[in-house]
Amino acid sequence: MEKIIETSYTIFYQYKPDIVFSEMKFRKTISIADVKENMKAFQSFVPKGQKILYVSDIAKMRGMDREARDFAEKNTDFPAMITANAMLVSNPISRMVGNFLLGLNKAIIPMKLFTDIDKAVIWLRTFKEEEKNT
Repeated sequence: MEKIIETSYTIFYQYKPDIVFSEMKFRKTISIADVKENMKAFQSFVPKGQKILYVSDIAKMRGMDREARDFAEKNTDFPAMITANAMLVSNPISRMVGNFLLGLNKAIIPMKLFTDIDKAVIWLRTFKEEEKNT
């Protein structure tokens, strides 16, 4: 059976054997409590000592409050679990939030915005190929 974990506002599931997908259940501005709750759920998908590929649908994200942004900017746990993150956007607000997140994590993990999940998966898989070749 497919692994699914729901937090108060996000659904996480194993999209492919090597890819975790998350989607917000409703429009929301993210708080630090939300970030910590989601990190705990996300960790359950990551084998100990490994990294995974991640697709996050941020179309319903309205933004992040200041405390959540500060935490996300300084946190090292999340980048330690992810090889690369493809963020799905579908409207100008989600694109703005995505661009902000790209700015936060530009040097830490590869991140890119997409409007199509298939293109996002193709991009993510390039990082698996890089791992095989190193």
